[in-house]
Amino acid sequence: MIAFAAGILAYATTLGHGFVWDDLIWLEQRLRFYPSILNAFVDPPGVPGFPGVYRPLTVASFWIDQRV
Repeated sequence: MIAFAAGILAYATTLGHGFVWDDLIWLEQRLRFYPSILNAFVDPPGVPGFPGVYRPLTVASFWIDQRV
């Protein structure tokens, strides 16, 4: 319980912050083309990409957030 409260207190000031530079690109331009969460690990053909960027857990989290 103490660890939970410490985590809440540590990040409470970030609730009003906006997205960083590439978040909107991922959410608006890429994830809408992903029919399944598996596409977080292998891009479907024809989706604009970021060469050299491979963040499957982050993208899977964005996909789940968008569906919720």
